[in-house]
Amino acid sequence: MIHYPRGIEVIVGAYIINDKNQVLLFQSPKWGNEWTICGGHVEVGETIDAAVKREVKEEINVDIEIIDTLTVGTFFAHPPRFQRDAHFIYIDSVVKIVSGSLRLDNRELTRAQWFDVDEAFNLEKISSSCRENLPKLKAWFGRNK
Repeated sequence: MIHYPRGIEVIVGAYIINDKNQVLLFQSPKWGNEWTICGGHVEVGETIDAAVKREVKEEINVDIEIIDTLTVGTFFAHPPRFQRDAHFIYIDSVVKIVSGSLRLDNRELTRAQWFDVDEAFNLEKISSSCRENLPKLKAWFGRNK
């Protein structure tokens, strides 16, 4: 059995969308330079919404409006793809930028680009969780025209 030194970790992610039904993805050295969404750990005493807003502000310097919860799931990460064994419970939200100027932290995220959902799904280096959840985002766009 794999040992998860930090136990189960609760994390949040933000599928940042625009009015063109595109999603903003980021390359992350933390995840082998795969395209992914921004996000991170929920801190003790913090709500899910507060964690999403804080993580986005820390990583890309913008303020967001949370529109919806897209997905909740479990993800197991292991080296070499991630720096350690980890058991994550994730809650991903659909969000829009409301203010601020995009500025990457250049530590966790080093490149940003808007993609159509189908284009993003077909990226060669995209995180498995994004590849799994992009069809859900496409369906969400279809329901929320």
